[in-house]
Amino acid sequence: MWDYSYVIPSILILCILLFYYFTLKRLPIRINRGFVALLVTEVVVIGSDILASYADEKYKELPYNLVVWLNILYFIAFIVRIKMFDTITCNVFSINPYEDKIGSFVKDIPLILTTIVIISSYWTGSVFSITENGYVRGPYYDIIYFPYIWYLVLGIYYIARYKNQIKRKRDLVCVIVYTDLIIIGLGIRILLPQVLLFDTFCVMSVIIINLVFMNPEFYIDKRTNLFNAEALHAILREKHSMRDHYIHGFVIKNYNEAREVYGPRQMDEGVYLIGNYLNKTFPKLKFFYYRNGRFVVIGKDVEDLLKAKEKLVERFKERWVSKNTELYLNVGIAMGTVDIMEYDPELLITTIISVLNKLGADSSINEVEINEQSIEDNRKQIEVRRCLEIAIAQNRTEVFLQPIVDATTHKVIGAEALCRIRDNDGKIISPGLFIPIAERNGHITALGEQMFEKACKFVSENNIEQYGMEWVNVNVSTIQFMQHNLADRFEEILKKYKLSPEVIHLELTEAAMVEENLMDSQIRNLQEKGFYLVVDDYGTGHSNISRIKKYPFINIKLDMSLVWDYAKKPGVIVPRMVQAFKETGYTVTAEGIETKEMAIALKECGCNYLQGMLFSMPIPIDEFLEYVKNN
Repeated sequence: MWDYSYVIPSILILCILLFYYFTLKRLPIRINRGFVALLVTEVVVIGSDILASYADEKYKELPYNLVVWLNILYFIAFIVRIKMFDTITCNVFSINPYEDKIGSFVKDIPLILTTIVIISSYWTGSVFSITENGYVRGPYYDIIYFPYIWYLVLGIYYIARYKNQIKRKRDLVCVIVYTDLIIIGLGIRILLPQVLLFDTFCVMSVIIINLVFMNPEFYIDKRTNLFNAEALHAILREKHSMRDHYIHGFVIKNYNEAREVYGPRQMDEGVYLIGNYLNKTFPKLKFFYYRNGRFVVIGKDVEDLLKAKEKLVERFKERWVSKNTELYLNVGIAMGTVDIMEYDPELLITTIISVLNKLGADSSINEVEINEQSIEDNRKQIEVRRCLEIAIAQNRTEVFLQPIVDATTHKVIGAEALCRIRDNDGKIISPGLFIPIAERNGHITALGEQMFEKACKFVSENNIEQYGMEWVNVNVSTIQFMQHNLADRFEEILKKYKLSPEVIHLELTEAAMVEENLMDSQIRNLQEKGFYLVVDDYGTGHSNISRIKKYPFINIKLDMSLVWDYAKKPGVIVPRMVQAFKETGYTVTAEGIETKEMAIALKECGCNYLQGMLFSMPIPIDEFLEYVKNN
């Protein structure tokens, strides 16, 4: 007689899990589909186990064929179950079994051969037979354990090889635990076949998988009840299921400002109302909330997406109202015209989020298109960001020098040190590309410090006085200027190279002169250390002569836009401005000099120094030294 006391609770637990699974919102990804298949298989295994065991006990009263085929069904379900566990393991380690069809087939050969042997038992009795004495094990009964041993060995191999690819430690622990449970349960099955305890161990494994991987809260945003950012990454990683799908997005315009106006609680209620509207109005589309008022939508039918866009635009023309909320919000739409399958998922996500960020901050644009060009532009930005991080981490930033000449003699008096980095092919990346990225991600401080040190190294290793040079200018960004230990750090570097501060001038843009208290404190610290300060890009900010007079600058650099405007249309403003600076005690440098006529015009204005492409573009140190020698 078989003992059923272990399996009845197990099958009830499985039914509850199935009910729970289908009543909650789930993401249509491989691991979720695999879990449903595992649940169904487990129910079939336990159900067929009970039926086959009962039929074996009542073999004299039941039709022979029914008894035999119930046992065949059980044995097939029994070996398919370990295949389902293997599928879950593959999904956890992001192994797609469908990418290599031949390899997948070879992997399943033990399962296929065992299935054939089980079915053949109807005629051969190889695994079991039903005789006059009832159920009898066949000579090849133990073959049903072969697929388990095979897939468990594969599971251990996956754990050993791919364990470092799993981000969350608990995911790896889960795989190890349910693999161990199956091994223990299999051992009990082999030693105590009359006790149906193996099913219980498998159900325990299913419960562990459900707790760790099937929690819908992992992929649901609580404020909107839409899928979250993690869900978007997860579904796009499974590109094979995204064929012929398109991705759009929309964003609440000026979200942060709206959050300040209405308050956090009101805005959270607002995004809930939007999420509720999306779920009810567009059941065929998948919506994802990517925080900060950004929404992403995926759909297969372009017409559905277009209709959704039109309805959404009309809906945002109305107010969002609940019991405690009344919001007036504007929306920006990003229309995707590319097939999801064609692009790397992370590139696609960063592109659409970047587009939504710009769209949300620009009040003049309400709709943009996400096309091949926007994706390519974003790919280049990612590549630049990667090159920037490598250059800073490995100290591979380069100093290029642009000469600053005497306005009368055109003799090189000084130089401006400018940062350059290279791409993977060794080509120079435009500063206009990597400097804004460095400012956004916080690398600008490390970049500025490397430039300061390398400029000091250049001065230390080359006797610039023999070339007639007096100083080298180094730029200090707004973010870098906010460092409280800036003066101390620069002083340490100067001492390292045994330099005096007057040979390294610090260029500050007008943007760095916004916060008065910080400006006063920082400049006082730098002045105490003996540093000379220069105002860079004068004419692009809001500073005036009276404000600049408060600080001990030695030189004012006129921005090239101011210089170009004067060269095109001379007037009295620039000459008077230059004269006022000089009378106040400053020297003046004109940037952006490109022609002899411009050089003459700015010299006649009274500028002391000139800088621009007429004399030289920024060039590497060795080329710069050769240029100075020839000059």
